[in-house]
This record gives sequence, structure tokens and C-alpha cells, in this order.
Amino acid sequence: MPHRPLRRKDVLRTPVPWSALLFFLLIVPHFKTAYIDTFASADMLFNVARVASMLITIALYVAKGHRADVRVGVLVLFEMCLLLSTLVNEGSLVAFISTYGLGLGVYLLVDLYSDYPRAVVASVFFVGEVLVYLNLATMVLVPDGLYVSKLLGFYHNWVLGYKNQFLPFFICFATVAFLQMRYTGKRLRPTVLIAAMILSLILGRSATSLIVMVIFVFGMMIAETRAKLVFNPYFLAGVIVGAFFVIVLMSSSEMISGFIASIANRDVTFSGRTIIWSSVMDAIAQKPFLGWGVLTDEAHIALIDYAEASTAHNFYLEMLLSGGLSSFSAFLVFLILVLKKVKSCEGSYASKLFAMALFALGLAYMTEAYSNPILFALFAFAANADKYARGEKWGRSSALSPNREAHSPDALSATH
Repeated sequence: MPHRPLRRKDVLRTPVPWSALLFFLLIVPHFKTAYIDTFASADMLFNVARVASMLITIALYVAKGHRADVRVGVLVLFEMCLLLSTLVNEGSLVAFISTYGLGLGVYLLVDLYSDYPRAVVASVFFVGEVLVYLNLATMVLVPDGLYVSKLLGFYHNWVLGYKNQFLPFFICFATVAFLQMRYTGKRLRPTVLIAAMILSLILGRSATSLIVMVIFVFGMMIAETRAKLVFNPYFLAGVIVGAFFVIVLMSSSEMISGFIASIANRDVTFSGRTIIWSSVMDAIAQKPFLGWGVLTDEAHIALIDYAEASTAHNFYLEMLLSGGLSSFSAFLVFLILVLKKVKSCEGSYASKLFAMALFALGLAYMTEAYSNPILFALFAFAANADKYARGEKWGRSSALSPNREAHSPDALSATH
């Protein structure tokens, strides 16, 4: 049987589409893992690359005349409110830039390339495969961790950091894995990647993160059923709001927490979190409008006066603590606008996926205050839900090759 001749496209084949090469180069630095922080030179290199990526993204955004929608405007307003609070309270400008500032860069980058979603999905999916499998390998080979946290000195960490730091990466990677499955019609690689993430959480014994991921995956398993209410973003947001108020009541009322403890016959402080939440709410009451600004871990611990309070362990309380009602209100308006876009293409697989992903993140925010800027990629995916929904209708052959999507005017203009 004669061999098929070797063609040029086989030699030049890459893990990501050529049309998304610039996007790939700009997004990779933002997937900085906690393990990199242990190497001074690599840490500095990644930080420089992340800032450079953000500046290049803003330059491309302006030069190409990409029209900013109202969501971008509100997100910028949120950033400005938080920056003002940090400057007024003499907080940490470095901490602000490394979290929220770079988060804006991530959002703008994904938004800029939203006209050809399949290429974006393929790029992030490839990054996910590399990081997830590398992290899982270290967990298996070095079960006691590669290093311990500098701040507290006893948390065991792997490539993606401490077990509670896995989830921001995993939610983003699971989202693109489901999209990759939908776009290509091939289930093996996405399914194995999702299974590897769940196994990582089992090995890391991260109960909250595992529950959140299982809810996310189970939700997508029933995505093609008639359970329409489950994927209504407003309904899911209402569930999160209700859960948030329950947590606030538990942490602020000894009578309620004591009653639950007597029934459950166990401690209900969620590993000391309700103690931290109570102290955080006291601090919020002192500066309700502007907050205390973005703080370093050490300053955060000193303010709350609790050894493990490097964050509020609740994103919503952390937002109120850092930026007060001004920043919190702006971020809330931004989320409502994102949910409105998800709702606008209700019934599509992309809409169901983003509704469930944001719901999973919203639940995770109840017990953690994630500061990883890569989460803003998820917000950008959801803010462009209509474009990702249209991607479902294209032929399977356009998924990873430089054809329809790669040669579209929008795609070409973004890479030249």
C-alpha cells in the first residue's frame, strides 16, 4: 500500500490554529502558576510578560478600532473604583495590578478575539492539557508537594499551587473542554482532561472545589435534557444570592450557627471561615463606601487579626472589604450585563455552558476569594455568548484548521 505523500501542512501542523497564534502568545503568560513564584527569575519574566501582554492587547484594541461595549465600560469603571480605593488607603498597587489590573487585560484579549471562537477554544484547551497533566503528574510522583507556601509555611503545593488554587484554572479549562467537545464532535481528549481535573481535586482532598466541579460537570451532562430552568442564568444567580445571605446570617448570628451545630452535631465554621467572615464584616462596616483597598497578604492578616485570613475566604466579602460598595456595585452591574448576554442566546449549548460555569464559580466564591486574573477569561467567554453559540453551527472541519474561521476577514485582521 503506497504511503501518502508528506504535505506542507503536516510539517507545519501546530497545537493551535495559525489564526490564533498571536492570541496564544499573549494569553500564555496569564496562565502563570504558583510554582513559578518559587523561581525569582521566572517570576519576574512572567510578570513582565503579563504586563506586556496587557499593554499590547490594549494597543491592538485601540489600533484595530474594536468597539468597546457597555460591559467593557462598566468593567473599566470597576477597575477605576478599586484603584482609587487602593490609592486612597495606601494599599498595595502591585497586588491590584497582579489581580484585577491584569484581569482587565485578560478580558480584553478574549473579547478582542471573540470573532473566531473555535481558534480561541483550541488555544486555551491546549494550555489546559499541558498544565493539568503536568500538575497531576507531580501530585502522583510527589504526593507531599513540590514546596510549601511562603506565607503560612505548611501548605503543600504543586505546579498549580495549593489545592484551593486549582479551581480558577479548572473552571476555565473545563469550559473550553466542553466547547471543544461540542465544536469538534470528538469526546475523548476533552473527557480525559475533565477526568484528570476531578482526579486532581480528589488527590488534593479539596472538598469544596470537588463539589463545585462535580456540580458543573453534572449540569453539562443534563444540558441536552428538558431541564430549562436549571440553565436560566437569572435563576442560578438567585440561588447564589440566597446562599450568600444564608452564609452571612450564619457568620453574624451565634444563635443560628449554634442551632445548626446542635442539629448537625458538628462544627459549622467551615474550617474557621465564619470566624474570618465575622471579622471581615466588622472591617467593612468601618469603611463601607470605598473599602480598605487591595492589600498584601500580610496586611490582610494584620487587618483581620487572624492567622489564616490572607483573604476573606469569600469573594463577595473580599470585594466589599477591598473596594467597598462603590466597587462592589460596579462589579455587580458588570455581572448583570454578562448574564443578560448569556440569557439572550438561551437554548444554545454555549448559553447553557456559560450559565453553569458562572454558577459554579459563584458557588466557589462563597468559600474562597480567588484573585487569579485568568477568571476574567470566563467572563469574556460569557459576554460573547452569542458568538460562541454561532460557532456551534459551523462545519466540524473548521474546528482546528486554517479554513473558514482562519481566513475570515476578522480572523486575518486580528493576526496581522
